[in-house]
Amino acid sequence: MQSEPLLELHEINRRYGGVVAVKDVTLDLRTGEICGLLGPNGAGKTTLVNLISGFTTPSSGRIRYRGKDIGRVGHTTRSRMGLVRTFQHARSFATMTVRESMSVAGTVPADHHRWFGLRGLTSIGTSDRTAHDLESLLERFGLTGWRDHPVASLPYGVKKTLGIAMAMMMEPQLLMLDEPAAGLNTSETTRLQGLVEDIRDLGVTVIVIEHNVPFILEICDRVAVMDNGELIAHAPPDEVMRDERVIGAYLGAA
Repeated sequence: MQSEPLLELHEINRRYGGVVAVKDVTLDLRTGEICGLLGPNGAGKTTLVNLISGFTTPSSGRIRYRGKDIGRVGHTTRSRMGLVRTFQHARSFATMTVRESMSVAGTVPADHHRWFGLRGLTSIGTSDRTAHDLESLLERFGLTGWRDHPVASLPYGVKKTLGIAMAMMMEPQLLMLDEPAAGLNTSETTRLQGLVEDIRDLGVTVIVIEHNVPFILEICDRVAVMDNGELIAHAPPDEVMRDERVIGAYLGAA
């Protein structure tokens, strides 16, 4: 039995003057699934995630989250509602330590203390987490050995992991990852796969924008493919890879 959609997009459009960045996209996301978002550069993937996360408002169409219309709700309010995103280039506090950066991320108000409750940890309020809570998260993300290092000194792969860990401090229900595997080596990508699956197993719905097709095919329950602002496929990975429009538009094959 399929779960009810957590997020529903209905005929979403985003225009910039005469340019249509996203055109008539209808899409649903179910609780606890990993959805990959594929497409060539300029296909509209980042614009679509900006629309979902509230950094951009739709020109037309409807966005519903947990049954409520949020099309005009700003990104700060959406983050409090559980819609959280990372960015392609890790955004963190360069002069702070890893532990300090995690603490700052944990001060963002959230409506649901899901991470701690699901893992049996004690949630005492997002702005006043105990050292035990923070150390537990650092351990889960493999950051314990880096906790007192300045963020600016971290290797690239560790910075990427920190970005996801900081997002999880905000206790998302829908986590949007913008090219999390970009620039990672094989072992780092394998570890990232396990991390994303672990997040999904907590009941968090995950959207992954990626150009790493094998990574997407390995971890995703469904894959959405965009081309020229349009959604041309949305199905399980094996079906998507057999779709002639996907083969032609994304894989470049006849």
